Amino acid sequence: MATRVATTDARAPVARRARGARRDVARRATGDDARREALRKARAKLPIDAVVDACLDALEVRRRRAKARRGTDEANDWVRCEQRATRAVMQAPPGAGKTTVMPLAAALAAASAGGDGRAGKVIVLEPRRLAAKAAAMRMAEMLGERAGETVGYQVRFERRASAATRVEVVTEGVLTRRLRNDPELRDVGLVVFDEFHERNLDADVALALCREVQQTIRPDLRLLVMSATLGEMGARVAALLRDENGPEVPVIVSEGRSYPVETIYLGAPGAGWGELERATTNAVKDAVRACPDGDVLCFLPGAAEINRVVRDLQRELPNGVVALPLYGALSQEEQAAALAPSKPGTRRVVVSTPIAESSLTINGVKVVVDSGLCKTPKFDARKGMTRLETTRVSRASADQRRGRAGRIAPGTCYRLWSEASNAKLQPDTTPEILQADLTPVALDLAAWGVGDGADMAWLDPPPEGPLIAARRLLRELGALEEGKLVPSDVGSIMSELPVHPRLARMLLFGASRGAESARLACQLAAVIGDRDLISGRDAPLDVRCRLRALWGQDPLASAGDLDEEKPERAVREAKQVAEQLLGNLRRLASSHPDFCAPAGLLLAVAYPDRVAARKNRGGAFQLSGGGAASVGSEHKDDALLRSGDKANETLVVVELAGDGAGNAGSRNDRVRLAAPIDRACLESGGALYEALSKESDDVFWASASKSVFARRRLTVGSLVLREIPFSVKDNPEATVSAMLDGIREMGLASAFGLNKATTSWLKRAEYVHRSGVDATFPNLSEENLLSSAGEWLAPWIAGAQSKSDLAKVDVASLVKAHFCTYDHLKLVDDACPVAVRLPSGSNAKVDYDGDVPVVAARIQEFFGTTETPRVGGVNCELHLLSPAGRTQAVTRDLASFWRNAYRTDVRKELAGRYPKHFWPDDPESAAATSKTKKYM
Repeated sequence: MATRVATTDARAPVARRARGARRDVARRATGDDARREALRKARAKLPIDAVVDACLDALEVRRRRAKARRGTDEANDWVRCEQRATRAVMQAPPGAGKTTVMPLAAALAAASAGGDGRAGKVIVLEPRRLAAKAAAMRMAEMLGERAGETVGYQVRFERRASAATRVEVVTEGVLTRRLRNDPELRDVGLVVFDEFHERNLDADVALALCREVQQTIRPDLRLLVMSATLGEMGARVAALLRDENGPEVPVIVSEGRSYPVETIYLGAPGAGWGELERATTNAVKDAVRACPDGDVLCFLPGAAEINRVVRDLQRELPNGVVALPLYGALSQEEQAAALAPSKPGTRRVVVSTPIAESSLTINGVKVVVDSGLCKTPKFDARKGMTRLETTRVSRASADQRRGRAGRIAPGTCYRLWSEASNAKLQPDTTPEILQADLTPVALDLAAWGVGDGADMAWLDPPPEGPLIAARRLLRELGALEEGKLVPSDVGSIMSELPVHPRLARMLLFGASRGAESARLACQLAAVIGDRDLISGRDAPLDVRCRLRALWGQDPLASAGDLDEEKPERAVREAKQVAEQLLGNLRRLASSHPDFCAPAGLLLAVAYPDRVAARKNRGGAFQLSGGGAASVGSEHKDDALLRSGDKANETLVVVELAGDGAGNAGSRNDRVRLAAPIDRACLESGGALYEALSKESDDVFWASASKSVFARRRLTVGSLVLREIPFSVKDNPEATVSAMLDGIREMGLASAFGLNKATTSWLKRAEYVHRSGVDATFPNLSEENLLSSAGEWLAPWIAGAQSKSDLAKVDVASLVKAHFCTYDHLKLVDDACPVAVRLPSGSNAKVDYDGDVPVVAARIQEFFGTTETPRVGGVNCELHLLSPAGRTQAVTRDLASFWRNAYRTDVRKELAGRYPKHFWPDDPESAAATSKTKKYM
């Protein structure tokens, strides 16, 4: 069991030496710039404990120190732990300072221990870009610097760091790519996994990779996993980090400081459109009236809901109360405004995504309004697509949100669900690795050289089904070597690009076609990436409209609007992403394209499983990956679907929505975003022919007509784009193979019209094999004959094209000639006769279908004997029939039947039912007969 060290607040001072000197410097400084300069000078000449103490002053927590001294200093606990262990787990509540103080304490402690500090560089992983940048800027401010000096950050497409940087805050995907380029992490001493309780996909992968590095080539690499609420998972993480037979991994727990929070359940809002926003707005207004001071923090699942609520609140809140949005896509200025303390005489209502749940600290909050919802990415392996679904939060997340109201004083939490519903919430957040698209993970593992990653240290291993689907897609994209879990040359390059493998493949394909196509590919990746530039239910389906919006060529006033809140920002960010992607490709021209016709061509390389052909004049399409999709009624007049426009008969579908099963009968899978493809690109000689198309001759058995047909097909996946019939005589081998398929489907008797004699001989021969009387006798069961038909039958059906052509084939002669010797044929006749002679003088046919031969005849025909007929050395199974031909008894011991069943039951029953027939008391000595008494 992991050691638990109780502490109070992470912002308590690390040490107290040289405090007087630091105070003298700080006291002489006035203003922000002066304070930064004072802190810089103090840091330059004071030991590590004084520097961290100065950082704590910048956090304005001096008033907490008296209480903090009564407990154990969390920062000192970590410094002590890292001196004796290379890994630890830390739990501290939101606002305790773990994200800012701990990395600084570790980095500055390493610097004070000697050297240039580079060996002690700290990498801090944050789950979100906004949190990463905010944490870096806060730490830089604590040191009196700006981001990029001692503390830097790197998120997707943006980096602020320098040679002097000792603490670098990154998002998880950045670390994964860095590990591929530098598996040893040579300049890194500590990797900190912050907010690990969120269980993001990249965090789980990065931890597994870092553990692999630590166990193989960097045993000195230190790992610290931190979270606000790990709960039982803390022990699991500690167990994962512990070496076999190694010492226990310490778990440092900060109790933090919190006040009572009253919880008010308001019940769930209605399910109609806008009901959530209206209920949230009303709850916020009630909270503002009921609580006279303090700020309000409101949680909603996504940006669209947030923007609508903020718009309503700005109209309805009283003077002095401002409503501010907070989510990742906002500008830095807007995010800073939401995070900044309230101005004197004003109150704030911050309406946020779950990012404010734990990643960011918002000071001054006394009221929380919680919708209880979040956006969760869920991957459908059958359709190869990820959807953001609005789902209920876990109970742990709900409690985390509630706790935000009690950080500075007693608070109140309004929940938009019932108390009964609260008990039904899932206890913990489902790890993203269990329900996400694993294509990037599969490529990362291949590039890392661990195959399927089964031997890696996973907290929760990636599920097998989605991982198999991910590898299948990577092979379609050409990213893996055939039959191996090794990246191809193309796959190795794809793994270096900071985008999904689909888009990475499109970028490389675009680059191979020249500068113009490369730039267009980058712009496509930008406009279909994080957010749509055009919103509204009637937003056009065509991806090219987004390109025109990016270029400022099409305001789209009649077909949806540019992002309703900040159109200029959305376009600006998309352009920035496109230019940064272009920089990754390194060797491209600077002019932007004035065309977008090839957009579908480029996108098809990224979505080879989403090439779609129109099934009819309506909006139904067949997909190359299998299944179907349709266009909703709201888009029935969309320009992309104009009937008769051949350019729009084939599309590549970039985004699907709905929850259908992806089959032709489902109308739930809807096309949300697509681009047309010129079919000529998929034909021989076309730009996509080598990458996507397959041309094959399909010679097959047609069950309905009982004949062979031949068609030349052009396909993309399971999608048939063109089908032309040709003569089966052009491919005789395939024709014979198709005829054999037909024969196996029909069976020998039906295919060749076998007569009774042939059928009987085959059954007798099969019985000889089953009985084992001759170990050399061949297996002539129908199953074996059909499976080996290519050997004994194929040469004799050359030229046949239908069932009628088989009528002249003598199957019995072919089987005997191919499989049997003279002795085998003689054995069938001797050991397995067609019939046996009965005491009455009649011949009874022997049935060889079962394990033993069966003889069926009337009971009277066996009078006068106690001997059971034998075939092949075994007693036959006698089916003794009544005069009406019904089975009266079954036996393999006739003598026993006469002595027992006949005398006790059968005779009496038959005599009563058939009085005209002779039923003797002693059947063993009576004369056998098939006649009634009258004719005896």
